[in-house]
Amino acid sequence: IHLKAQLLTEYPDGDLEFLACTITTCTKSPPHYSTFFKSIRATPKDGGKTLWRPDGAWLKIFDLPILPLPSIDFVDGENFFGLSGIDFGSSRITGQVIKPFFGGKKVLGKNNEYTWSIAPAWSSLRGYPLYAEAEYLSPDWKSSILLFGLNDSLEQDFSRLSTIIGRDNNSRYIFDWHNEFKTSKTSKIIADIVGYSDYLVYPEFFRTEWASRDDRESAIEWVHEKN
Repeated sequence: IHLKAQLLTEYPDGDLEFLACTITTCTKSPPHYSTFFKSIRATPKDGGKTLWRPDGAWLKIFDLPILPLPSIDFVDGENFFGLSGIDFGSSRITGQVIKPFFGGKKVLGKNNEYTWSIAPAWSSLRGYPLYAEAEYLSPDWKSSILLFGLNDSLEQDFSRLSTIIGRDNNSRYIFDWHNEFKTSKTSKIIADIVGYSDYLVYPEFFRTEWASRDDRESAIEWVHEKN
């Protein structure tokens, strides 16, 4: 990992401040891809760890700023600046896409943990879709939430359903909250709260998931499992 800053200041309390810094794993100059930060503040914590507070993050391709990124504070041991990866792709529905993934995982005591991810994407046809997911796991409760939002810049829809189902505005969104509560060794309660802007948003932006499961709907179910 290469970190290059225009200015590095060390303060009497041990804080480090990096100004106009670039981070990358590419060895070329200029790097093919990098993350630029207006500033990063590093504060020593107990146990030899460091709290990192980045600000003003951008994804750069060949030293050109392409996409603003979330600047999320983190402590040593978590994902490096929350960046998990970058997806480059293209399709007839979205055009060219750049989609960086940020995420993390936290263990909360014994057998309890949560994970989160957020992906602010750029699409040449649709604009700037935002994907976010979180999941909480414990022995008796599993909870997951999916969020999606987009001010769609394209009036035409590519789903085959668009000939019979339309949408009346460009605000596209999904709110999908799934919960499972264990009530006994062989039974559980499933509680889902689901909302979405239109019936086309799932087959257009979550085609694989939409094709492999039932339509999402708000419901409460009691399920008895045996054998």
